[in-house]
Amino acid sequence: MNKLHTIMAAAMTTIGAMAAAAPASLPHATPASQGIDPKAIITLVDSLQALPATEIHHLMIVRNGHIVAEGHTAPFESTDKHTLFSCSKTMTALAVGIAIGENRLRLTDRVASFFPDELPDTIGDGLASLTVRHLLTMDAGAHTPADLPLRADNWTRAFLANPKLGTDHRFRYDSFCTYMLSAIVQRVTGQTVLNYLRPRLLQPLGITEADWEQSPDGVCVGGWGMRLTVESMAKVGQMMLDGGKWNGRQIVPAQWVAEMQKTQIEWHPGNEPSDLNQGYGYQMWRCLEPGVARADGAYGQFIIIDPKRQLVVAMNGISLDRGPYAELRCVWRQLMPGVNDAPLPANAKQQRAMEQKLAAMALPTLPGKASAKQLAAHTTLRLEHNELAISGISLAMKGKGLMAMTIVMDDGTTDTIPLRHGSWARHTSSMAPPFFNGAYSLPRTSIKGLNPPYSTAGCYAANADGSVTARVVYTDWISSRTFTFSGLGSTSPTVTITDNFAPGKPITLHCRN
Repeated sequence: MNKLHTIMAAAMTTIGAMAAAAPASLPHATPASQGIDPKAIITLVDSLQALPATEIHHLMIVRNGHIVAEGHTAPFESTDKHTLFSCSKTMTALAVGIAIGENRLRLTDRVASFFPDELPDTIGDGLASLTVRHLLTMDAGAHTPADLPLRADNWTRAFLANPKLGTDHRFRYDSFCTYMLSAIVQRVTGQTVLNYLRPRLLQPLGITEADWEQSPDGVCVGGWGMRLTVESMAKVGQMMLDGGKWNGRQIVPAQWVAEMQKTQIEWHPGNEPSDLNQGYGYQMWRCLEPGVARADGAYGQFIIIDPKRQLVVAMNGISLDRGPYAELRCVWRQLMPGVNDAPLPANAKQQRAMEQKLAAMALPTLPGKASAKQLAAHTTLRLEHNELAISGISLAMKGKGLMAMTIVMDDGTTDTIPLRHGSWARHTSSMAPPFFNGAYSLPRTSIKGLNPPYSTAGCYAANADGSVTARVVYTDWISSRTFTFSGLGSTSPTVTITDNFAPGKPITLHCRN
């Protein structure tokens, strides 16, 4: 038993009883009382909103354990959970650390030892020597093709069949390394990672909304697919900032939390310093800002942990401008200079200005009119067979500035989504959102592990050229879908559908007789 394992095992002996009694809330305070200039938060919001090809959905700033600012971009609301993408990896690593502390596994355990029934006929030296630590540090010796979920029902068997596993130990970012960590935790505990974390981490932090996508054989996918509210993200960050404690009680072994945030393996893409080449820990990244670590999910999901400043920043959204990590630059340049060691004098005017700025965060609704000649009381379009499996769409006016859009799928399922002009109509949908996650994209009517209803918000507008546009935002996802109805009232109307994560790939659907 190594030293880290011994310390963690001892620390876990009383965690369960203590965690059950821990309060589960973060107090609120003004930023000035916690040493943050409200003007820095205003500047941060302005800079984030000005980023190209970027939507910020939720933002929360925690200083000294207090929520000092939060913003939820309409139509998103504070209670909406949001897909985490690879921030899910950090949650999986926390589960691994807890399991190590409970003597269920070790960093040095061989991956092959957990799956005797899934191994290939020939086990090479590389696979035989592959350890849990190699999975944590993404140096398993091979990169798994991103389309593996489309090719294999048994992801574990497909991963282990790669003959390059363990042949070298260079850093290769691979979400399926994290999937294997999730599968290992499930093997040694008899529970999915999500269910294993509920009493040990989620419930003590008051996190009740969590869900997690699963593989075809019922394993939480680990490397992506978890959903949490932004406040829950911030709670996880604060718990890690406090060394695995929540309100003074140890939830995760302190040594493990520290090791997660240290550089465990180097990776140096590019010639200039960036937030991608500062080192990788156990399913976390080191940051360009000295001393800062982060959980990092594709398209703009972040939990930023700054021990020196006692600061946590949680945010999510969708950014298609991923190269320079612009959101992180905004935090470093706009927020950090406004963080002071001591409280600042109260300034009611600045506080109001900050509150107004955060309250005004909103996605733009569609330009255009509420009604026009082309908007008949009811219009039904029967569609030719298409890759989205939509057989028909109907539009019905329900009153001034309110429309209902009914979508009928090839399998007969339907959903009627309310749309409002000039604002957003909220709705709970039985249909899965346009599916996209960093590993693969595919239209699906159900997603294993993530169950309906799904939250949506919709708006519409009638355009000068005679077309009608509707936008549906899936508020617990990154996805939004825009429908443009052209030629209404003619013999050959069309519907053009564009997803926000693939703006250059619109799909035009034609009507059938």
